[in-house]
Amino acid sequence: MDYFNNLSYLLSHIFLMLFIYLFIPHRYSKTVSRLICLTSFLLLCSADILKLNIVPDNDLCYLLVTIFQIIVTQSTGLFLAPEINSKTLFMGLSASNYTIIGSVAASILYIYTDNIPISLVGNFAVHAAVLFILYKSIHNIWLRQYERADSKGWWELCLIPSFFYCVVSETHSPLFY
Repeated sequence: MDYFNNLSYLLSHIFLMLFIYLFIPHRYSKTVSRLICLTSFLLLCSADILKLNIVPDNDLCYLLVTIFQIIVTQSTGLFLAPEINSKTLFMGLSASNYTIIGSVAASILYIYTDNIPISLVGNFAVHAAVLFILYKSIHNIWLRQYERADSKGWWELCLIPSFFYCVVSETHSPLFY
């Protein structure tokens, strides 16, 4: 079993759900919103077990699980948000991109140190630092923007994180090789 990948994905999913929870306004109570995020987290982790441990060398499984995980991630934001619009989609797509930073940092640390604990601590530290910086710098600006009625142009903005995610994910996918 590849403990590094399993734990790295788990950490990324924790921070993915934290990002979504913090940056998408909630239509439900805090408890219900947290349960939605927890359910999504468990679905994402279960899918990782299938992809990484049960059927690790199956390209079709990898593709289908990745599509499922994208749907779960985007649905989380759509379930939480008081209104479903392009701004909610943009934030969900941005959350996926945000987690790539910690994963890349963990991989780099692992390559240079060959030490799983150091790599995972680095993964956690980068995720936490970036989330803290984003929360302190753009959280309130984002919520004010979200509440504005003018939503023109947001659908086009969704293409930016979508293309970024597709390029980065595809180049790290076994399907790419």
